[in-house]
Amino acid sequence: MFARVVAVSTKPGKAGEFTETIHDRIVPMLEDQPGFVNEILLVSDTEPDQILALSFWESQEDAERYTHEQCPRIDDLISHLVESARPF
Repeated sequence: MFARVVAVSTKPGKAGEFTETIHDRIVPMLEDQPGFVNEILLVSDTEPDQILALSFWESQEDAERYTHEQCPRIDDLISHLVESARPF
């Protein structure tokens, strides 16, 4: 199993909308990707606009394929909510 971790800073007050968008629109798209296992969002209780997004994949190759093929489409859906995103 392989985990992809991204630290996300949402625009002020947009964390709730961001998490809803991930659960309602992005996760269904991820479920169609080969090797996708799960997505977990961790929202800071002290800095609510700071989120860790963890996606789990069968292999690193599956995660990299998603990154190259689908990330631009996903970014279009959330870019209006995100201040910055930094993969680990």
